[in-house]
Amino acid sequence: MQFVGSPLQTINAKFSLIGGDLNRAIEVGIFEVDDDTGGIDIDGDGIIDVKPEDADYQSTALSRARPLFAQLPGNVFPNPSQTLSGFSGNQRIGFYAVLNNSTEGILSRITLDSQNAPKSEVVFATPSANNGLNPVGNVSGNGSSQLGLSFDLSDENGENFNDLGLAIEVTEEESALNPSLDDGELGETLDLRNIDVNGDDIVDDNIVVQFTVNADGVYDNFVGLYEADDERGAVAGIAPGADGYAAEAIRRRVIGFQGSGSGSVTLSGNDRKILVPFMIADGTPESFLADNVNNDPTLGPIAYFEDRFANPDGVDHIIGIDSNTLGFEEFYNGGDHDFNDAVAMINYLT
Repeated sequence: MQFVGSPLQTINAKFSLIGGDLNRAIEVGIFEVDDDTGGIDIDGDGIIDVKPEDADYQSTALSRARPLFAQLPGNVFPNPSQTLSGFSGNQRIGFYAVLNNSTEGILSRITLDSQNAPKSEVVFATPSANNGLNPVGNVSGNGSSQLGLSFDLSDENGENFNDLGLAIEVTEEESALNPSLDDGELGETLDLRNIDVNGDDIVDDNIVVQFTVNADGVYDNFVGLYEADDERGAVAGIAPGADGYAAEAIRRRVIGFQGSGSGSVTLSGNDRKILVPFMIADGTPESFLADNVNNDPTLGPIAYFEDRFANPDGVDHIIGIDSNTLGFEEFYNGGDHDFNDAVAMINYLT
């Protein structure tokens, strides 16, 4: 897809998920491409370095990806949408879907195993990136400000284009408030240090963070937010994955619930924080600190964090559903990768 307009023009686009396969988790995202075939110019010299048919296309595309939203099994939070600002006229974007996993989870596999995920897990809208299989049908829209796509996410050439519907619209609507550390992209770490909740271009003195958890897992899980030192997610100078990280992060929790629950925390002035989500599978903060302070997967309970390097299995356990909603996976090694064992909603007030 290519936006129409001057390269100096700033464009807002609204992306909406419409219907689809409700039996699995599907994360949908975009990434910038540099020609009409979906090729990628890595170094900006005007020459395409990676083509859709190349072996390293999946890793290259996903490394520059912007996840938009996710649909969870069972129609949890149906038809999510996301408005993004900052596109330019003539900018091109490609689309992809990750099935029963997340973008971060796929990149982790590529890093660890040095191999691409199969088409059964990652589908691009460009046929040549899928060994020639065409996943896109029923393209609609006026070609300039609206576009509709429907996807066949099976591992066969497209015949039944009802697995996923995606609508894209150029809009005057601004990006939803999403204080992530990903410059307006879908992110799980919340940077509240300079947040402007009411949109008056003034950093708010007082912020009320409303946190609601809906639990639907096999385990009795604890889901919460903890305070991090910096954008890397460090706590007390300890980096994610380093010895002592899990215990210190949980000690620095600011809000959380066993099972379902709802509440709020007020942050004022210098108390505005970087907040990071976590889950303790089948346990409480107290039982974790007493029984498994080193987050040993052979013991329990096990704590999972936004940064997969802090997880004992190295797997992604938290996914962004939309701007302010997170999904959690409770099972070690990702289990069924449905990310619906707990869902947390985050809202902001002044």
